[in-house]
Amino acid sequence: MSTQVNRTSRKNPRSNPVIAGSYAVIGVMIPFLSGAGQFYNKDYERGLAITYIQLCNFFLFLYMLGYFTYPLFASFAIYDAVSRAKKNSQMGEES
Repeated sequence: MSTQVNRTSRKNPRSNPVIAGSYAVIGVMIPFLSGAGQFYNKDYERGLAITYIQLCNFFLFLYMLGYFTYPLFASFAIYDAVSRAKKNSQMGEES
């Protein structure tokens, strides 16, 4: 019996939503670690994009615009990390 491995998928099949959410919350507190939940889920492109956006938002605090955009993208990063971890763990259970 041979098992077929999907090499195109880099997603973590055993993603834990609680751990992904915890990493995302840590990323909210430390701007250069934003996207940590996405990195845990092995979604590197999305993690780098969120890190870049949050670093820009952190510097926008100087112009008062960051008070709106930083929490907005932070809540998106947490939601995204948890929902993708749930999706990855469900896909891992099916296979």
